[in-house]
Amino acid sequence: GSSRDRRQGSLGRREGTAQVGTKPNSNRVIKIITFIGDDLVRKVVRVAVSSLHFWTGDAWIAFTISGTFPSTARRVSATKMFGKLYLSFDTSDGIWVVDFAALTVAKVTEAPSAKFIAQFGERIIAANLAYSDGGIFPSGVASSANSLPLDWDGDGSTFNDLVELDLASDEITGLVVLEREAVIIRRQSIVHISRQPFQIAPFRFDTIISGIGSDLPYTSVRALGGVIFADSTTSDVYLYTPGSRPISLGARHPEGHLHDLLFEDLKNARYAEATWDPFQGEYHLGLMW
Repeated sequence: GSSRDRRQGSLGRREGTAQVGTKPNSNRVIKIITFIGDDLVRKVVRVAVSSLHFWTGDAWIAFTISGTFPSTARRVSATKMFGKLYLSFDTSDGIWVVDFAALTVAKVTEAPSAKFIAQFGERIIAANLAYSDGGIFPSGVASSANSLPLDWDGDGSTFNDLVELDLASDEITGLVVLEREAVIIRRQSIVHISRQPFQIAPFRFDTIISGIGSDLPYTSVRALGGVIFADSTTSDVYLYTPGSRPISLGARHPEGHLHDLLFEDLKNARYAEATWDPFQGEYHLGLMW
């Protein structure tokens, strides 16, 4: 539907928004995703409890789901590779692949559950992991084999626990891919992932920033050439650009520090989520219930 803008005392639709048809069901919506595949056609994907649809411009089309699609998830991370959409959730429900040609959704059986996923190079990387055998790695990072997004056990697939790399016991709360590196936001640090020309060790991990991070998962977004993230410990929002220290955006707000304007209303900060509006150049932070 249309977004609302009351800045000038009016109600209207923001640039970049579009109307869609009546909702296909009453299931709780987890996230709306704009997906542009290899055909360059823009698709609006509705991720809801136990269901998945996309808008063709004329109608909502349902996907056939193999297995039990997440029913208790509240947040979702998404990425794309080779024309398909990949989803992971804030519950231990694994990683799912969405095939628009076959109209199917299936679980990637070899992949761990992950709070965050992203495409980096010719791989899908996953962070903050849980495995079906009970292993939980809040500082864990895994990846699929090169050019094989469904292969998480074969040659070239990887697993690294940042704790074992002497990068401290610090939960991963965000994963953002920039032009040349991937950026991991942790509670008290920022780590860069860079690529290496080695099959068994394709990534290098380096702690770039210590003492600043985010304790609010799902609030790290790519914007302004870097990463914007929120942190309730310091009651602030930061812009991190590779090569410089994170900049406090709250302290620069024209109406005063963000603590007085925003964080006092985030009483259930563990449900916080953020997005970037490229049309208005705004960072939106709110609660997902």
